[in-house]
Amino acid sequence: ITIRAITAAGINLEAIDANAVIARFNDGNEISVWAKTPVAAAVEAGIIYGKESGDLAPSACVTRAEAVAILARMQNKMKAS
Repeated sequence: ITIRAITAAGINLEAIDANAVIARFNDGNEISVWAKTPVAAAVEAGIIYGKESGDLAPSACVTRAEAVAILARMQNKMKAS
């Protein structure tokens, strides 16, 4: 949803090699095929960092703090573009 919002604002984010970006994470193989490209784009844009453990945790719930951090990074990315 984050990448769709940025795209709707007229900013195009794309991952050069989505599979390579996703492969950096321990649980990259758990990301759904349809989500790999937008997740990789969010990682490359610095909007999503993943967990300290090296996981993205695609099935985990996002905490309020994580959601606010993602939204703040998304807003900063949109302001900078």
